Amino acid sequence: MLAALRIRPFGRLLATYTLDEAADWLVGIALAILVYKRTGSALGVALLLVATRFGPSLIITPLAGRLGALRLGRTLGVLYLLAAAGATILAVGTAAPLAVLYALTFATATCAATGRVLTRTAACNLLDRHGLLREGAAAINVSYGAINVLGPAAAGAVAVLAGPQAGVLAGAAIFAGLAASVWTVTGSAAGENADDAPAGLREGWRVLTSSPGIAAVILGAAALLVLFSMDEPVLLPYVERSLGGDAGDYATLLTFWGVGILLGSACFTLLRRWSMLGVFVLAGSLLAGAYVGLGLAQTTAAAFAVAIGGGIGNGMFWGAFNVITLEAVPPAMRTRTSGVVESLALATPGIGYLLGGGLSELLSPAQVYLIAGAAGGAVVLALGLIAWRPARITRPAPVLVPSPSRGG
Repeated sequence: MLAALRIRPFGRLLATYTLDEAADWLVGIALAILVYKRTGSALGVALLLVATRFGPSLIITPLAGRLGALRLGRTLGVLYLLAAAGATILAVGTAAPLAVLYALTFATATCAATGRVLTRTAACNLLDRHGLLREGAAAINVSYGAINVLGPAAAGAVAVLAGPQAGVLAGAAIFAGLAASVWTVTGSAAGENADDAPAGLREGWRVLTSSPGIAAVILGAAALLVLFSMDEPVLLPYVERSLGGDAGDYATLLTFWGVGILLGSACFTLLRRWSMLGVFVLAGSLLAGAYVGLGLAQTTAAAFAVAIGGGIGNGMFWGAFNVITLEAVPPAMRTRTSGVVESLALATPGIGYLLGGGLSELLSPAQVYLIAGAAGGAVVLALGLIAWRPARITRPAPVLVPSPSRGG
């Protein structure tokens, strides 16, 4: 991992990706608290999360594909300036109709998510040229774990001490700082062979799923993302109704989960030379068990302890999934396939948000956790059976790639 940090400008790209995540935490938690206070409903929070996650997933893949061949620094600069402007308007317009807040959240989240796709793709392609792809993925995963500790803690502290609007403004300030810091970055996210990239998203998806093993992992990951996102709209009600906690306990639970993510990222660094499918199955098992544990928890202390285990699974889950999908395609195709993966990571939770928010109107928040954990365990079991087969997940065979000038 240290070898990856010696490659320029990987450290700069890693810092950009990390701060983008930090701003996302600040804005996301603050808006969730604001919307829940205004509506008193988990479904209202679910709709906010749909605007933040599911909505952007519909357009970031083609957007990243179109922007991937442009100069990286200036492209990221414009995206982060737009995100900063959107977050600033959200902070000063919290009394606006919910539909307006959702629309602004959608625009801001789209810019930030596209920035993450381009930054991560550029960083991985850079290290792949030096034979350090897994080391770079491990570094990104550790950074992701660290920000998932500091992000919720900082967001919760700002929301409690200074108010949710201050959290949104802090996120806007980070986006503005990123816009200034990345402007001089050279090169493009698409890498040296951008002309070889597939013309349309359909080709990118076809390349990514051309191996049956990869397709099985992606389908399994999609199902797990749906199930393990059902808790997000019910998390605050869960803390208040099932555990008798408050907004501070809500942020603390997220922080303990983040501590687990950091530990899981460290575990992934140690396991990065193992079978990635095996690591993926282990991570899913930890996540499923944690959701069942949260459903059974009776106190905040018990929930905090379980959250650490779930976070460990979370940290390994994303590291393994990213490596599997990155190694599945040539570097020149990663701008679009990374966009597909990011869209999957945003779209499938959107379904989970709606399921969780809808079930919360019929069941208790703890019961939503139990359902998600039990169903997730079944999916992990199926993936485990695939993992024990002698066939390995391999890089797909080369495919004929159409000329980018033909559109798509």
